[in-house]
Amino acid sequence: MGSTNSEKVELLQAQEEVCKHLFAYADSLVLRAAIELRIADIIHSNGQPMSLSEIASKLEAPSPKLSSLARIMRVLVRKKIFTVDFEKVSLSPGDDEPGEPLYGLTLASKCLLHDQELSFAPIFLTFTHPVMVDGWFEIGRSIKEGGTPFELAHGAPLWEMTSKDASVNKLFIAGMTAATNSSLDAIISEYKDNNIF
Repeated sequence: MGSTNSEKVELLQAQEEVCKHLFAYADSLVLRAAIELRIADIIHSNGQPMSLSEIASKLEAPSPKLSSLARIMRVLVRKKIFTVDFEKVSLSPGDDEPGEPLYGLTLASKCLLHDQELSFAPIFLTFTHPVMVDGWFEIGRSIKEGGTPFELAHGAPLWEMTSKDASVNKLFIAGMTAATNSSLDAIISEYKDNNIF
């Protein structure tokens, strides 16, 4: 017996929902790339929105690939990490055409500035690092065999890895320090404002 049109539509909607989950990781990795490239810092230091070519000229790269940078920026604008506005180019009086897109900061991108006291960049870079992500691939095995996903991925618990591997230790300390500073400042401010301290 064949499916009805209604059932086919419901199945397509269900597949659409599954596809959203399938590619959800990509948003985090695109944002990680923007943090590594310091795009928010570049726009912030400029003091005003910038075109793609202006951002690219500030990257520490001999010949950055503009088409890939454009894709990253489109994703991050859609996710409200950056803003985009099109400058107007006047060809003649009253005849304006859209020009190059200019990318600006949002509150979210301001949280990713590297040199800010409460920057979320180190936290994001820590928890999207392959060392931290590898364990997620072992969740199913951890359910079947026991143990933690992190230990199954790396053969040792996180604390043991941080004590033996200086790069993992540095990564973890940077992320946790940033997380702790952000949380503590918010807690202290809230309690101070309510005269609890």
